[in-house]
Amino acid sequence: MEEGKNGRREEWKKGRKIKKKRRKRRKRQKREKKQKRQKRDKWQKRQKRQKREKRRKRQKREKKQKGEKRDKRQKRRKRQKRRKIDVRRFKISFASLREIICYSLSILYG
Repeated sequence: MEEGKNGRREEWKKGRKIKKKRRKRRKRQKREKKQKRQKRDKWQKRQKRQKREKRRKRQKREKKQKGEKRDKRQKRRKRQKRRKIDVRRFKISFASLREIICYSLSILYG
């Protein structure tokens, strides 16, 4: 009788050992999975941050270029305005133009 119990007990011990090992393995796998996930998340976060920074830099550069373009345009306009003769000073009324034409014609044809 004693022997039988002992045998069963050995089997029971073996079973426990196996279960313990299995539990340990599962725990380890879970831990590794978690670490992998954290690593991936960290990497993704870094990628996202880099992308965001890149986008910001690009936008800043574009904004600066836009501003420079605008300034160039304004300078060009100012230059053209300065160069342009003010036509308002030479505006002439239609009546006076007619008089001048009549006068010049009268001189031509006496």
